[in-house]
Amino acid sequence: MTTSATAAGREPRTRQGKRFRALASSLVGALLIAGGSAGVCAAAAQQPRLPDTATGSLVIEHVTVLPMTETGAILTDATVVVENGRITSFTGPGPVEALRVNGEGRWLIPGLMDLHVHLPTAGSPRPPSYPTEPPSVFFDTQDLMTPFIANGVTQILNMDSVPASVGQRNEVASGAVLGPHVALAAVINGGEAPNGRIVNTPKDGRQAVRSVRAEGYDFIKPYSGLDVETFLVT
Repeated sequence: MTTSATAAGREPRTRQGKRFRALASSLVGALLIAGGSAGVCAAAAQQPRLPDTATGSLVIEHVTVLPMTETGAILTDATVVVENGRITSFTGPGPVEALRVNGEGRWLIPGLMDLHVHLPTAGSPRPPSYPTEPPSVFFDTQDLMTPFIANGVTQILNMDSVPASVGQRNEVASGAVLGPHVALAAVINGGEAPNGRIVNTPKDGRQAVRSVRAEGYDFIKPYSGLDVETFLVT
């Protein structure tokens, strides 16, 4: 149940504040109320607004915790203290100046991971009529990320990433958008497939792997159009 973050003093305070607000809201989003996701959204909306001058400490009081331990024993009436991006205590009390959230009657769970999502990016519902035709459908990154956070998902893997997906990931990483940690997988395909980077020889496959790495993607998704020889090098 640890969430990594850069230690205080290693980056500008403004960026620390953005990261802390994202962490705090992620934890608040993981507070579950019996009754489903509608209750989760309502609970998150009722929490105090996170200040721009956040100190980096968060305390969630009187909450029931479902921990990731060997026994899985439930912790009741816990006081969860988060300092510099890490959970440091389940028994409080925490720094006096910390942001405090009342978790009474709610559950706090480890952040969930969704390891196969497809995030839409700006585009068109039909093939372009000409190569430079601009997109006609647009998506707000915050609109895409809010449902994940509201339902306790703090890590996602986009399995159909394109260059615009790198921008979405960077918006979250910079603190401009509140969202889960985003990892990106680029599709490498073969034959005459309509999606992914098309490669049909081992040489082209190796170059595609180099390009994917250089462009900032985290994973490769080899797809069904690849022949065996090319698949083995990707």
